[in-house]
Amino acid sequence: MVVEVERKRKRGALEDISNMQGRPTLRMNTRMKTEAGDHSARVKVEARIKVADVETQSTQPSQEMSCHPVPAKKMKLEHDSKLRRSQRLPSPPVEELPHHERQRLFDIKMSASNSEFELNDYMDQVTMIDSKVDDALAREIDAYHRKHEEKYRLVTNYIQEGSRELTARMRMILMDWLVEVGEEYKISPKALHLAISLVDRCLAAMTIPRGELQLMGCACMMTACKYEEVQCPTIEDFVYISDHTYTGERMLEMESKVLEALEFRISSTHVYHFLERFVLAGCTTDVQNHFAHYITELALLDYVIVQSYAPSVIAAAAVYLSRVVTNEQNVWTPTLHYYTKYNAVQVLDCVKLLHKAHAQEYDVLQTDANKTKAITDKYMSRKHFRVCKLAPLAPAA
Repeated sequence: MVVEVERKRKRGALEDISNMQGRPTLRMNTRMKTEAGDHSARVKVEARIKVADVETQSTQPSQEMSCHPVPAKKMKLEHDSKLRRSQRLPSPPVEELPHHERQRLFDIKMSASNSEFELNDYMDQVTMIDSKVDDALAREIDAYHRKHEEKYRLVTNYIQEGSRELTARMRMILMDWLVEVGEEYKISPKALHLAISLVDRCLAAMTIPRGELQLMGCACMMTACKYEEVQCPTIEDFVYISDHTYTGERMLEMESKVLEALEFRISSTHVYHFLERFVLAGCTTDVQNHFAHYITELALLDYVIVQSYAPSVIAAAAVYLSRVVTNEQNVWTPTLHYYTKYNAVQVLDCVKLLHKAHAQEYDVLQTDANKTKAITDKYMSRKHFRVCKLAPLAPAA
């Protein structure tokens, strides 16, 4: 009898959870051996009374027992969350962090030791531009480019003083024309920077007559577009953009010469590899972003800047000058130092040369707009926020 009553009590609790409270009271069927008539009747009546009391308690709970198990669990979770918010939990020890997190913290501390900032300020102000998943891969790619930038850097002075075959002005005209070609055919900035890098490498490795400079530029641009672009301009497009000065056969022949001079090593480390990351670390507005690209392309026309400074220094100096021109309060930040690996003093000389080039082009724009370079015309458009019109500001010494 007791076993049957306990089984019914558990069933009543399940009926409450499954919202079955309106069901009629079920009578308990008991199988008992027949004993004396009066005794059997009295036992059945007592069993029915007990079952009825149990069902009444389960189907009509009191106010004290009205909380179901699920709401009570939710209330406990809310209480725990409020407690965690009110009490600041200590950060886990360094030993318990994953390997890439420990490596990142170690790199930040090592960078802080070589910077001009205090350690605590440096650790607090460094902002990560990559996710935790991509951070390790991004640092590995950055280390690869820093290792190879000296390998592909323009070191040989292929423009000798007094040379009549090739001058710095002729190189500047060729590079500016390549920028115009890139704007005409919507070539990506990465392909444009690769083409400029290939031109410098070819000029340092082979002797090009003056009449074939434009032909060599077309061949380098074709090679860069084939390497970086999904849909690149055709040979007919380059024949047309060069005003039919060269035929398609000559362009293919020059392309073969270029590849042989490069030893088929097309991939190289250039300014854009560093600029796209330094912009994320130091440019907070679109105007700063586009001005950094503008001043970088303007610097690539200057042979002295390209030969004197590494690509990473030019990219860092462009971001520095971009923050100066836009009146940024703190020109150099711990985040910029962490990603560029340079202090402000180390890039200041390059910044001064960039400022000089910007000031000269700005004066031409104010006096005679028809004589500006193709780069200035490119960044005159609305999509580039007309950053070429920003007045030059000298960096603090």
